[in-house]
Amino acid sequence: MVTKNIRNASLLLALYLLLTVAVRALLPWSLLLDEAEQSFLSQFMLAGYGPQPPFYNWIQAIVVSIIGLSMWSLSGTKFAMLFICYILYGLAAYEVLRSRSLAAFAMLSLLTLPQISYMPQQDLTHTVAVLTATSLLFYGVFRTLMRPSLLSYLLIGIASGIGVICKYNFAILPIAICLALLFDSNWRRKLLDWRMLPAIGVALVIVAPHAIWLIGNFDSASAQTLGKMELDKSLNLFEQTIRGIVSLLRATLAYCALTVVIFLLAFRRDSLAIMRASDQLTRLIERIVLISLLMIVAIIMITGATHITERWLNPFLVIVPLYLFAKMRAANIDLSAGLRRLRPVFPVLMIITLIPLAARSVIVARYTGDYTNINLPMADLVKQLTSKQMPGSVITEDVHLAGNIHMQLPKLPVRTAGPIGSDVPLNYPILVVWKPRSESDKAIPRWLAQVVPEVSVPNPVVETVEAPYNFGRDSDRYRLNYVWLHKDD
Repeated sequence: MVTKNIRNASLLLALYLLLTVAVRALLPWSLLLDEAEQSFLSQFMLAGYGPQPPFYNWIQAIVVSIIGLSMWSLSGTKFAMLFICYILYGLAAYEVLRSRSLAAFAMLSLLTLPQISYMPQQDLTHTVAVLTATSLLFYGVFRTLMRPSLLSYLLIGIASGIGVICKYNFAILPIAICLALLFDSNWRRKLLDWRMLPAIGVALVIVAPHAIWLIGNFDSASAQTLGKMELDKSLNLFEQTIRGIVSLLRATLAYCALTVVIFLLAFRRDSLAIMRASDQLTRLIERIVLISLLMIVAIIMITGATHITERWLNPFLVIVPLYLFAKMRAANIDLSAGLRRLRPVFPVLMIITLIPLAARSVIVARYTGDYTNINLPMADLVKQLTSKQMPGSVITEDVHLAGNIHMQLPKLPVRTAGPIGSDVPLNYPILVVWKPRSESDKAIPRWLAQVVPEVSVPNPVVETVEAPYNFGRDSDRYRLNYVWLHKDD
C-alpha cells in the first residue's frame, strides 16, 4: 500500500514525476518561459542573474554541463528537485507525527496544493527550488525540536542559506520561526543553543557570493519582484495598504482552499474535533504562519504593494497539510475512515495535473487558435535559419527566443540585447534574430547597435522565415526576421 510508509509513497511519486518528465519530453522542444530562461542562462555561471536569485540557475548549469542541454535535462532537473521537496516534507512530517503512515499521507497531501501539484506542470523553476528549501528547513527545525544534534542545526543553516538564494521572500520564514520559538518557554532554549552559531555561519557562507553581487545590483534584482506586487502610485498609502491586505487574504484563501475542502470531505464527521484539537506543535505552526503573514503586511505597508500572488506565499503556507495532520494527531481520534476516503484522491490529482499542458498544446490549440509557447515551431525555424550556413554566434531580442535557439543549437553562444553574457566574445558570422511586429516589418531593431556597436550595416538584407505552429492550423504561421552580420560588414 502506497500510504504505508514514506518509502512506498516515494515510489508512487517517483513514477508520477518520471511520467511528467516523459510527457514534457515527448511534446515539441519549444520552450515555456522559465524553460527558455534556464536554457539561455545555462551558458553562464554567475553570482547573480538579475531579478531572480541564482541557486536554481547554478543547479541547472551544472546539470547541463554534465549531461548536455535537452528537454530531459531541463524538465528532469525541475522534477527531481520537486521529488526531493516531497521526500523532505515527508521526513519533516515524520518528526512531527511519529507515524510512518501519517507521514506518507502528509507527503502525498502536497498534491492537494495546486501551487505544488499543478503549477510546476505549467512552468516554474525558482518556485520549485524554494519549496525544496522550505521542506528542508522544516525538517531541520522539527528534527531539532524533537531530537537536537549538531547536524539538525546545520540543516537549518543550510536550508536558510539555500532558501534565500532561491527566492528573496524566503528570508521571512526563518525569522518567523525564530520569533515563534521565542514565545515558547520550553523551546526557547533550543533557539539559544550554541549550535545555532555554526548554523548561522553556514547560512552566511552560502548566501555570501550572491549577497556581494546584490550590493551593487540591488535595483535590477528587486525591480521585477516589486513590479509583480504591483505598486499602484495612483492610490494613497492607506488605500494601497487596504488593497494589499485584501489581496493577501484572497491569495491565502485561494492557496489553502482545495486542501481544506478535501480534508473536510474526507474527515467530515471528525472535522470539528480536529479543528478544536491543539498541542505544542500545532500552536508553533500557527505562530509561524501568523508571524509570516504579519511580516508580509508590514512589507505591504512599507512598499505600497497592492497585489500578492499565491506563488509568493509558498514558503509560508506549504506547511498547511502537515498542520492539519498535526491537529489530527492532537485530537487523538480514529482516523481510519477519513484516511480511507482520502487515499484515492492522490492518484486522481496526479492524473488531473498531467493532462492540461499536453491537452492544451496538442488538442485544443488546433481548434481554438490559442497557441502556447510549446506550439511555436522553433525546430523548423532554426533549421531554415541555418540551412545555408552555420553562425558563429546568435543574437536575439529577448531571453525566451534566445533560450529556444540555444536549445536547438546548444554548442553555439547565444546572446540577447540584455546585459547577461555581454562580456562573451562574438564569433562571426553572427545571426541576428527577432520577432517582427507585423508581416511587413523589415526594420533593423534599434538594440542591435548597442549589442554590436562595431558593426555598421548600411544596406541590411532583412529576411523572414516562417512555419506553421506545432499542432496548429495550416493557415496559422509563426514568423521570425533575421539578418547576417559578417566581419567585413
